[in-house]
Amino acid sequence: NNTMHLRDFFLSNLTVTGTAEDIAHLAGSFKRKRSLEEFALVSCQFPRATKVTLLDQLTRSIAELPHIRIVHIHARAADFLGTLTSGAVSSLCQSKSLKELKIYHFDLNDDQVMTVARSMETNKTLEELGLSSCNFTVVTTAAISKMLRCNSTMSWLELAPKHKVEDKLAAQIAEALEENAALKHFALDGAYGPLTQACKNAFEQMLDSNYTLERFRLYSFGNDIPEFDMYLRLNRVGRNRLLDTKVTTTRKDWLNALH
Repeated sequence: NNTMHLRDFFLSNLTVTGTAEDIAHLAGSFKRKRSLEEFALVSCQFPRATKVTLLDQLTRSIAELPHIRIVHIHARAADFLGTLTSGAVSSLCQSKSLKELKIYHFDLNDDQVMTVARSMETNKTLEELGLSSCNFTVVTTAAISKMLRCNSTMSWLELAPKHKVEDKLAAQIAEALEENAALKHFALDGAYGPLTQACKNAFEQMLDSNYTLERFRLYSFGNDIPEFDMYLRLNRVGRNRLLDTKVTTTRKDWLNALH
């Protein structure tokens, strides 16, 4: 309570004990930490796996802080820190100062994933977003695809689905990425190999059209797919700039890139 100028708060590999009232009291104390910039709970857990929303009030308090830039909330495993409601997730996505948000090992259902996607359509602040245990259904995929088409601020995005994404839904993500000119890093994570030919073709076509992505991972596959690696390397040496008709490039620029 007396650390009024606290800037970074980091807890790792801890079992968090206490009643709901204790957590609420902690949330109230964070409301007064107006200088806080970074907040992280990494590999933490309650004494037992639970579905209760003990972190909701704390999360909302953190989201209201005027200078908060980074929030990482990583449960040690699924449900080990309870659940987060859509309202709590939305409050973080609507922060006016947050630059980096990572929420891992929380069971994110359709409503929560869509809440994030809709918030990020208009968010002009958040640059890095990581979510795990996401539901990829017809409705959530449509929402994520729209977010990818609308958002022009995020440069880093990693999503980990609960299960392997159906080819037709993966193709929608690929099509949306063709229109995104902001992301430099994108991952659809999970040990869900091998890739089907249809899925590989959809993302290869995307990379042929996307000149911005420099890092890309599809499930456990990244640079080990030669076609993917070729396009990513071209982007890293400036394919976008070299082929932009509005930019004057020299012979030396081309030679350096080719080299």
